Amino acid sequence: MKYHVLHIARWYPNLTDKQIGSFVKKHIEAISLKNKSTLIYVQRDPLLQTAFKIEKQQQENFISYILYFRKTNFSILNLIRYFFYHFKLLKIVIKEQGKPNLVHLHAMYGMSLITYLLSQKLHVPFFITEHWNGFTNDKFSKKDFVFRWVTKYVSKKAKGISAVSSFLQKGLKENNISESIVVIPNVVEKFEGAPKLKFDNTKINILTIADLDDDVKNISAIITAFSSIKKEMTNNFVYHIVGHGKDEQKLKNLVAEYKMERQIIFYGLKENNEVLEFIASCDFVIINSRVETFSVVLAEAFMSGKPAIVTACGGTQEIFRPENGIMISIDDNEGLQNAIETMLIKYNDYNAETIMQTVGNKYQKDAISNQFQMLYDDALLQSNPNK
Repeated sequence: MKYHVLHIARWYPNLTDKQIGSFVKKHIEAISLKNKSTLIYVQRDPLLQTAFKIEKQQQENFISYILYFRKTNFSILNLIRYFFYHFKLLKIVIKEQGKPNLVHLHAMYGMSLITYLLSQKLHVPFFITEHWNGFTNDKFSKKDFVFRWVTKYVSKKAKGISAVSSFLQKGLKENNISESIVVIPNVVEKFEGAPKLKFDNTKINILTIADLDDDVKNISAIITAFSSIKKEMTNNFVYHIVGHGKDEQKLKNLVAEYKMERQIIFYGLKENNEVLEFIASCDFVIINSRVETFSVVLAEAFMSGKPAIVTACGGTQEIFRPENGIMISIDDNEGLQNAIETMLIKYNDYNAETIMQTVGNKYQKDAISNQFQMLYDDALLQSNPNK
């Protein structure tokens, strides 16, 4: 059955951050292969000159409505506006696209109540897809009682819940979100065509793509490891870092402290296709995270036939195979340095075709589309058998 799905997201690529939530956009594209989809997304923008502005865009196979509003110094007022503007967008969607017959929330963090109220306004069921790593550690349990109660209450009202990995599914169950959670992974793509990036092919090109939040991604440990590797390897590589975040300047300062500005390069934010081109152009990837609910970057690396050094940090363990690289423990700085030194010598020993075969087709859009359609149909047709 074909549905008109109203998508609501905690994260989505926008003018203030074109890299955030690209995995959500790919999920919506997958769902839209079999359904009509409309996204509404509200984003605070402290630089906005007007009270708000709305951008309507035709995406690959769905329509997005993004509302930017000027952030104030009053958090309560910002929250009220955040709620109000979702309902404003809903009114526009109904007028221009027709009434949706189900709502799909992508990541509950701070979005549960809005989703529930929108579904009540429409008198339609809602579904949840979860990405947030806070359910796999103590972040959720440390939230205040009201936040936790609302999240759990709303999740119990959902027609269906999916998580992007078994690791996250386990965390959701341990936090009493629901016992009925299916695993539907992220969509993974690779760069099509010949990469045009001008990397120095006389060097070994190493890549990290991440939000530069060092508490989670631990990129400072990678930089430190590069500063400590064997001297004869020092001039053999260039380490490329794509992304931005709160610790970007701190990491740049660390690179300067080690006098490695020529060997470690920061590129800032890149759009999704540019990210895929970086992966296609590199020799291997490093992921040194303390937690990942899935790791799209790791799966994208493997889909492109690139080996990786990666921590055993949850979702990565469901994607990694020993023939695809080196897995190390979280916060194992010595193991990280040893892995880098080993990979600098042996990265060419990995077979690209073998790596790609371990990923197969299970993360492609049509496969993910079928899984979401089954989630919808199983829940909705079972409760309405005459449809």
